[in-house]
Amino acid sequence: MKRFFREKKGNNSAFTVIEMLVVIGITAVIAGMLLGFNRSSEKTIALATERERVMSLLGRARSLALQRKNPGSGFACGYGVSFSGSSVALFGIYRGDSSIVTDCIALEASKTDSTIETFALEKGATTTGVTRIYFSAPYLNTTFFTPSPGTFPAIISISIPGIGSSKIEITAGGSISQKNL
Repeated sequence: MKRFFREKKGNNSAFTVIEMLVVIGITAVIAGMLLGFNRSSEKTIALATERERVMSLLGRARSLALQRKNPGSGFACGYGVSFSGSSVALFGIYRGDSSIVTDCIALEASKTDSTIETFALEKGATTTGVTRIYFSAPYLNTTFFTPSPGTFPAIISISIPGIGSSKIEITAGGSISQKNL
């Protein structure tokens, strides 16, 4: 009988150069995709973090207004949050000890305020929509300002370029929630 197959000489089970290049190429493509996904995830997390920081500050202003707490001198008329691009500030409006509660209306109209805390949004985040929200004591009347006062609910949009935006909704009663699109 004739043999049609050659006999193997030694153990020849190594990979060829072509097989190694194919494996390295596939690995590089997968690593590149994961790296790109990781960068967009980082920005998405940053957007959610900034939204939560703003919601927390709004909640703090609302809480201070309900407590009528005053970290400075005088009595609190109310507290608010102002938005300016990538800067967010908590402010208070106060009346003097000898003033009566109705003096708050004049103070609110003149927008004289005392800044309590300011922070900058990170990762290139900016706000649009409402420029100023004010919670007045003691009944938690909520007022917001854009270039001119509008109707409720008020919407604050926080956005990061290349990712999108996240929205916060504030109702006339002072309820603060994430707006689902």
